Amino acid sequence: MAMKFSDVKVHNEIELCEVGDVETKDKIEKALLKERISFFIRWKDKGLWGRVFGSRDSTGVICVNDLQREAAEACVRRLEKEENIQVKFLLQKVDKVYF
Repeated sequence: MAMKFSDVKVHNEIELCEVGDVETKDKIEKALLKERISFFIRWKDKGLWGRVFGSRDSTGVICVNDLQREAAEACVRRLEKEENIQVKFLLQKVDKVYF
């Protein structure tokens, strides 16, 4: 018996927040994993010179499923107060389809 897959592509991710350093990204990543919130991180391209000189100051955008937006936002805001980190909340739909 062959499996049937739907041709419908679901596109329901939102850009939750933007982080500017790896330490902040690690803290948010651990907090989201602890809360069992699914996410992915899209790193903005540093360009040729950033790759050549190995710049560590790259910007990442943490994206989550829209159904988990409220829980993820509460988790990051709580972490912002507890750990004194700086993030820029975007809370907008991902503008690209990756598949």
